[in-house]
Amino acid sequence: MIKRSICIFPFFENIDKLELWREKYDPLYGKIAPHVTLVFPFESELSSKMIGSHVSNALKEIKPFELEFSGFSVENDSFLFIDVERGYDTIVQLHNRLYTGILKQFLRKDLPFKPHLTIGRFVSDHACEEAFQVVSEENLTFQTAVTEVVVEVIEEDESSTVECRIRL
Repeated sequence: MIKRSICIFPFFENIDKLELWREKYDPLYGKIAPHVTLVFPFESELSSKMIGSHVSNALKEIKPFELEFSGFSVENDSFLFIDVERGYDTIVQLHNRLYTGILKQFLRKDLPFKPHLTIGRFVSDHACEEAFQVVSEENLTFQTAVTEVVVEVIEEDESSTVECRIRL
């Protein structure tokens, strides 16, 4: 079984600040680049070719688009997010298209889909709230053009390996 997810790996000109926050607050810093998850992690025996073909077909009508993040939110008292301001509807559309066909069985109905980029993960709600206060003092916006979607393999140590890139 291979553990995978499908993501967008945005590039921001001002990524340094984001990476400073992630280094401080996100235990996955250094294992996976900043990303927007489109398909939550799933395990399967699907081949790379099958997954790549599905993603390519599901997204064939989607064109490159602008993505902008600003504002912060806390989820479940343990996750700190920077929220999607522009491109939200397109992200939701990508998510919905990908969870069809061979990936339909992996749809997580227990996790509501809210487009975001994770800045931190915490074991206590107090630590999460403190981090939220720190990052909320900044008035930063992160912008990028999305031109591809990535299928990643999640290794045993939780690091990410790009399996394939699908251009929009």
